[in-house]
Amino acid sequence: MEHRKIFSVGCILAFLSILFFYAQAAYADKLADWEKLVQFNGSYAPFRSASAATHDAKFVSEWKKWHDEFTPFSQKFKKKYGATQEALTKSFDGLDAPDGVYVRPAHLLDLLTLDTDAQQKVIAGWLKKEGDEIYGRWEALKNPSKEKLELRADYAKRALNKYVSAEELSPGVADAAKAKAKKAVKESDALFKEAMENIKWPGHNPDFRGPGDPDVLAAEALQLLLKMKKEGKQWSKPEYDDEHIPVAACVSGSKWEVYKKEPLTQKPTQYSMKIFVAFKGTLDPDIAYGYHMFFYTDEKSGVKMAPPFYYCNSQQYAKFKMLMDNVPGGGSGAGATSAGGMAIVLRLLLAFLLVACGIAVWEAFFRDKLPQLSSLYDMLSGKKEILGYALMAVAVFSLFRTVFFLFSPLADLLPQLVALALGLTLVSVENVAQRSKNEKMQIGLSWLEKVKNSLKPHQVLLGQIAVALGIVHLVLGCVTFI
Repeated sequence: MEHRKIFSVGCILAFLSILFFYAQAAYADKLADWEKLVQFNGSYAPFRSASAATHDAKFVSEWKKWHDEFTPFSQKFKKKYGATQEALTKSFDGLDAPDGVYVRPAHLLDLLTLDTDAQQKVIAGWLKKEGDEIYGRWEALKNPSKEKLELRADYAKRALNKYVSAEELSPGVADAAKAKAKKAVKESDALFKEAMENIKWPGHNPDFRGPGDPDVLAAEALQLLLKMKKEGKQWSKPEYDDEHIPVAACVSGSKWEVYKKEPLTQKPTQYSMKIFVAFKGTLDPDIAYGYHMFFYTDEKSGVKMAPPFYYCNSQQYAKFKMLMDNVPGGGSGAGATSAGGMAIVLRLLLAFLLVACGIAVWEAFFRDKLPQLSSLYDMLSGKKEILGYALMAVAVFSLFRTVFFLFSPLADLLPQLVALALGLTLVSVENVAQRSKNEKMQIGLSWLEKVKNSLKPHQVLLGQIAVALGIVHLVLGCVTFI
């Protein structure tokens, strides 16, 4: 008999334990549902009204996620706890709110009874309305100037994006409007691309006064941008919604500008340089993004007007699209960087030939000062004419490149002219004229012979200038390589 009593008491205690366990689990679930309902209420904020958020692709994606998660949750919640204020008050009566929760479920009845499918149609209507407004701006620009063609094309694309998003949420709501916007995009893009063909690469500013070589400054600017991209650093926010990979650069300013000064002495502590940079993206391989940018030296006392640059930003409202075919290097980032490298190599070659030819014509001075290099003087003396032709060829190529490719005729003009003059004094123009059967060429060569004869008395002076210029450019070129 005693055993039966003990067994009965044990069963009762076990039953009560199970009931307590389930009660605790139900209590925990109720608190979790309460907390989750409040979280959904907070994340619903952007979707309450048309003015609550920007309706871009991210907004549409977030709404779809919220809709797909909240709809089944609200159905289960109402089934478990009721769908009236009275039922919700009774279900959560006597429960302490979870940590950080300050609103009770009965006060969120509007959210629980929300028709999410109907709200999705409302949001689609917001997008349709915005698309109509943007399309109206496109229509208003019927005969835009060339400067407005990019804006008109942008209006068409933005309107189309709004209609596509509206259709995604509510099929049929913007079907006809989407078809109109597609035609608008096609028309606008064609006109804009035609206009872009006339936008050529600006090249270095012909009035740039230095100091510094424009090619080197542009190459330094590209190196900084590539370094920043590699390190994940950002210059001022790019205005086109695409990746920005630096492709080519040219000096657009006429001089260095003082950016910061010491407060008492007013001595410059930082300089800036205006440089135009073209970037390529990933959306359209035929389009380049052009930005007028400012590049800055280090900030310190006694700062020089020279690279390296330490940071940069873009000039506000000074960007545009252009065809990648009109960018030096054809859109290759490596090609654009190597353009600066090619300029340095060309400059080093010109500098080397200037020094070699200068020593060859100023031989007496060097033999007197450095007699131990007599074998070098003998070699250069025996190769004067070959050196002269080489010097003129490099000078002509360099001049052609700066004038017709970089559109910067003043870059390296002094060493180029000295090289042409000195090289002409070393070559045998008369022999070439005698061998030529072309009468016009003979006239031209005879004119060059007269120029050569007028320069011949100044050959040593030209040699001295050539050595000086050559050494300066050799030093600058080597520093750039380092």
